[in-house]
Amino acid sequence: MRSRRRPVSRAAAWTLRIGLFVFCAFPLYWMVVSSFKVSHELLASPPTFWPHEWELRAYRKLFYETNFWVYFQNTILVSAITTLIVLLAGVIGAYSLTRYAFRGRTMVARVTLLAYMFPPIIMLVPLFLVARQFGLTNSLLGLALTYISFALPYALWILRAFFQSIPVELEHAALIDGANPAQAPLYVVVPLAP
Repeated sequence: MRSRRRPVSRAAAWTLRIGLFVFCAFPLYWMVVSSFKVSHELLASPPTFWPHEWELRAYRKLFYETNFWVYFQNTILVSAITTLIVLLAGVIGAYSLTRYAFRGRTMVARVTLLAYMFPPIIMLVPLFLVARQFGLTNSLLGLALTYISFALPYALWILRAFFQSIPVELEHAALIDGANPAQAPLYVVVPLAP
């Protein structure tokens, strides 16, 4: 009886996985296939799931009539700056919130969580006013700082939970084995944080 249930439940699980994959991947498939369709086939009713006529006009227009490569380089630069600063500041902040006892530590953690109780759109007008005051409007640095202000509280909260799950005794063991106070978190705690 048990051996019969196992293949049925396994088949149901795989059917669910495949169905979820198709559901999630279909918009990406539709976007790529639509980029190769001619304009009258793009708006055809009923829609065609595979193009009858193929064309590269959309890609020619993208690469030759727009500043795609400039936009792409700007995106890479802003995302790299944002990721590096958020990771560095998030690791340092979350580590200090979990390992050092100082007055107001719990309140700092709660205030970072409080940032997520309000929709991000509320912060856009004050951020714009601050960016305009410092001359950062229409600049990559202003955009990166905006992304950092949205991502850093989330990174602090998540990394704080990770660091709380790692026992302090591992750091003590690293210190006994000869690591200095900067090496213990860098070589023991950070690699263990998933």
